[in-house]
Order: sequence, then structure tokens, then C-alpha cells
Amino acid sequence: MKAYDLLDALARKIGVTPVTPPHHRGVTGGVTRNKKLNQLLRKRATPVTPVTPQNDNGWDENDWQMAFEERAAILEYDGGHSRQEAERLAREEINNTRASY
Repeated sequence: MKAYDLLDALARKIGVTPVTPPHHRGVTGGVTRNKKLNQLLRKRATPVTPVTPQNDNGWDENDWQMAFEERAAILEYDGGHSRQEAERLAREEINNTRASY
């Protein structure tokens, strides 16, 4: 479904003349309808307060620690590295991953 189809459905629901699809209207014909519809939607829509995320990736320190431990175990047992080397490599990988978030 196209965006203008959704707007048409909403316009019909609130009793406004539906928006004409861009490829079916003249340069000014749809602009007036869109402006009226936008004004009505602004009046009816509840404003949303933007929230600044505390942690964009959703991971806390415990998650990162678990990822580190899992990666170190994989490098040790499947990769054949010593425990010390596996932990060093895992720490490097996890730090690089965290920096990219």
C-alpha cells in the first residue's frame, strides 16, 4: 500500500476530502488538499515527546561481559588458542564492536 493510500484512508475516516495521488493531480490541486489535511492531522495528533536514548544498542555492561566470555570460549575451544590468547582476542573484538555502536 502506498503512503497516499494510507493518507486517503485516514482522510476518509476523519471526514476530509481524500488526497489525490501525485500522478493524478495538477501541480496546485493536491497541494491545497495536502495542506488542509496536514493542518487537520496536526490538530488531532497527540504530540510525541522525543526521548534521548540512554544506550542506543540496548546492551548493558552485563551483556557485553557475556559476549566477551562467549567469544573467548569459542576462540579457546574452537579456535585452538590458549585461554590467555583467546581472552586477549575476544577483548579486542568486543572493544571494536562496542566502538562501532
